[in-house]
Amino acid sequence: MTADLMPPGGGDGDGDDEIKGLVEQIEQILSAVPPEQRDDLFAQITQIRFHQGPLPPPSMLAQYGEIVPDLPERIVALVEREQTLAQ
Repeated sequence: MTADLMPPGGGDGDGDDEIKGLVEQIEQILSAVPPEQRDDLFAQITQIRFHQGPLPPPSMLAQYGEIVPDLPERIVALVEREQTLAQ
Protein backbone atom coordinates (compact mmCIF):
# COMPACT_ATOMS: atom_id res chain seq x y z
CA MET A 1 0.00 0.00 0.00
CA THR A 2 1.32 3.45 -0.87
CA ALA A 3 -0.03 6.84 0.07
CA ASP A 4 1.01 10.37 -0.74
CA LEU A 5 1.34 12.36 2.46
CA MET A 6 0.75 16.05 1.98
CA PRO A 7 0.60 18.60 4.78
CA PRO A 8 -2.54 20.72 4.94
CA GLY A 9 -2.14 23.74 2.67
CA GLY A 10 0.53 22.05 0.59
CA GLY A 11 3.34 22.59 3.07
CA ASP A 12 3.37 26.36 3.19
CA GLY A 13 1.77 26.89 6.61
CA ASP A 14 2.82 26.60 10.24
CA GLY A 15 5.15 23.65 10.85
CA ASP A 16 3.29 22.39 13.92
CA ASP A 17 -0.05 22.33 12.08
CA GLU A 18 1.57 20.51 9.18
CA ILE A 19 3.02 17.91 11.51
CA LYS A 20 -0.36 17.36 13.19
CA GLY A 21 -1.97 16.88 9.78
CA LEU A 22 0.68 14.37 8.74
CA VAL A 23 0.32 12.47 12.01
CA GLU A 24 -3.44 12.18 11.41
CA GLN A 25 -2.82 10.86 7.89
CA ILE A 26 -0.27 8.34 9.16
CA GLU A 27 -2.66 7.16 11.87
CA GLN A 28 -5.37 6.60 9.25
CA ILE A 29 -3.00 4.59 7.08
CA LEU A 30 -1.75 2.53 10.02
CA SER A 31 -5.28 1.75 11.14
CA ALA A 32 -5.66 -0.34 7.95
CA VAL A 33 -2.52 -2.38 8.73
CA PRO A 34 -2.89 -5.47 10.95
CA PRO A 35 -1.37 -4.76 14.41
CA GLU A 36 1.21 -7.55 14.11
CA GLN A 37 2.64 -5.90 10.95
CA ARG A 38 2.78 -2.31 12.20
CA ASP A 39 6.15 -2.65 13.95
CA ASP A 40 7.77 -3.95 10.78
CA LEU A 41 6.11 -1.30 8.65
CA PHE A 42 6.76 1.66 10.90
CA ALA A 43 10.11 1.26 12.63
CA GLN A 44 11.19 4.87 13.00
CA ILE A 45 10.05 8.44 12.37
CA THR A 46 12.62 11.19 12.07
CA GLN A 47 11.75 14.85 12.16
CA ILE A 48 14.22 17.37 10.81
CA ARG A 49 13.72 21.09 11.16
CA PHE A 50 16.07 23.73 9.89
CA HIS A 51 16.29 27.27 11.17
CA GLN A 52 18.98 29.85 10.68
CA GLY A 53 19.37 32.90 12.87
CA PRO A 54 20.49 34.03 16.28
CA LEU A 55 17.25 32.93 17.99
CA PRO A 56 15.33 29.66 17.83
CA PRO A 57 11.94 29.88 16.11
CA PRO A 58 9.07 31.14 18.31
CA SER A 59 7.51 27.68 18.69
CA MET A 60 10.79 26.31 20.04
CA LEU A 61 11.19 29.26 22.43
CA ALA A 62 7.70 28.50 23.74
CA GLN A 63 8.67 24.85 24.28
CA TYR A 64 11.75 25.97 26.23
CA GLY A 65 9.41 28.10 28.35
CA GLU A 66 7.39 25.00 29.20
CA ILE A 67 10.52 23.43 30.70
CA VAL A 68 11.95 26.51 32.45
CA PRO A 69 9.45 29.39 32.62
CA ASP A 70 11.93 32.27 32.20
CA LEU A 71 14.21 30.51 29.70
CA PRO A 72 12.88 32.28 26.57
CA GLU A 73 13.58 35.67 28.14
CA ARG A 74 17.06 34.54 29.18
CA ILE A 75 17.81 33.28 25.67
CA VAL A 76 16.66 36.56 24.09
CA ALA A 77 18.74 38.56 26.61
CA LEU A 78 21.79 36.42 25.83
CA VAL A 79 21.41 37.02 22.09
CA GLU A 80 20.92 40.75 22.67
CA ARG A 81 24.14 40.88 24.73
CA GLU A 82 26.04 38.95 22.07
CA GLN A 83 24.74 41.27 19.34
CA THR A 84 25.81 44.32 21.37
CA LEU A 85 29.30 42.90 21.90
CA ALA A 86 29.65 42.02 18.22
CA GLN A 87 29.09 45.64 17.16
